[in-house]
Amino acid sequence: MPTTEATSDGYALALEEARRALEEQERAVAELRARAGTLIAAAALAASLLGEAPQGLLGVVAVGALIGLTTAMLVVLWPRWDWRFSVAPSMIVLEYLEPPKSSLPFVHRDLAFHMERNAAVNRERLNLLVTTFRTGVLLFAIALIACVAGSLTTT
Repeated sequence: MPTTEATSDGYALALEEARRALEEQERAVAELRARAGTLIAAAALAASLLGEAPQGLLGVVAVGALIGLTTAMLVVLWPRWDWRFSVAPSMIVLEYLEPPKSSLPFVHRDLAFHMERNAAVNRERLNLLVTTFRTGVLLFAIALIACVAGSLTTT
């Protein structure tokens, strides 16, 4: 059976890993949003460089893809306040410290579990945003291909 000190160290390690996972998710969200902004800028630049939209079906495809791309990137960029990257200090105080209820190792253990649940909720949201971003990238490629194909058929 592990010693109390070993258990305490283990709980502290679990808490640190849970904290690190949430920090990595927060960075991933920020990076994804930065990429979404860059993709919208690239689409605007590409559309302006290609001039007028091609005619016929290629034009409809190009414009539709650019509208879809813009919509997808706005979904990624839209501010959300429901991310869970930390545990509320008030929860720590009320659940663990007042009145003194728990030993510090138990607090570490329980907080690691809370953070793991937060990371699971965040993971679902982040996966949806990544899928939306990937869709936007595909739409960007479709729009470019349609514009280039349209410009080649008119020359």
